[in-house]
Amino acid sequence: MEKHCFTADIEHEDQRIDRYLTEMLPEQSRSFFQKLIFMLVDALLFVCQLHIYSICISIGIMLSAGLQLPYIFKELRKMLTN
Repeated sequence: MEKHCFTADIEHEDQRIDRYLTEMLPEQSRSFFQKLIFMLVDALLFVCQLHIYSICISIGIMLSAGLQLPYIFKELRKMLTN
């Protein structure tokens, strides 16, 4: 019995999902909605007494916010030196 291989394109180059989302929502709106969803899920888990999961999500949010600090300090230094 012969094995046949075939490939299927999940998305066409002209119809990429990220391009559709970029046209639909600007970057700031998308990041705002992502933050809002994570905060709502975090609050829901906390209310449902699932504190371990809530803490893990909260730590992830704080770490991602903390990783932005070096860039903020770099930009502030540029502004102050100019």
